[in-house]
Amino acid sequence: MWYTVCQGVICAMALVNVFKQMILNIFKTDWIVFLGLLLTIWSLRRIMRTKSKLKKKLEKMPDNPDWVDDMRRELHTAYSIFAASITLYPLLGMFGTVVSLINVGSVDFSQMTESLDAVKSNFFTALTSTAWGIIFAAVFKIFNAAFIEPEVEDDLDRLDEIAEEQRRDKKVGLRK
Repeated sequence: MWYTVCQGVICAMALVNVFKQMILNIFKTDWIVFLGLLLTIWSLRRIMRTKSKLKKKLEKMPDNPDWVDDMRRELHTAYSIFAASITLYPLLGMFGTVVSLINVGSVDFSQMTESLDAVKSNFFTALTSTAWGIIFAAVFKIFNAAFIEPEVEDDLDRLDEIAEEQRRDKKVGLRK
């Protein structure tokens, strides 16, 4: 029992140390992954603005039939950018890893002990970029699946229904 508790404490301390190091590495090469976060936040805000605009249009129901296609295109584009930003995280993480590993080439190997420490440090820094990329991708994939995608699909379906109603009305002569 005591052995199991000690293992748990050691494991927890190691995890805390890893996350501490990950936070410190944000300012080295991991900032590259955080650029993706800016794109994701921007695209999410664009979706929210488009949804707000759609809500106002649905309340008024303008006579101009082009608004449906315009709103559909705008919402689809905003969502596509958001979805693409999620897939960029692992790539940005790998890019940060490559940049960090390139720094290994600048290590002076004349002092072997210090050189090995520098290589270990660069290698760990490289791995944290990949870890951030995986973490952000997983979090935003789940967020997207739970909240964003279902709402966007509902809105797009509603726009399709309105477009179909407009086509039917135009066929029977209710609309010009």
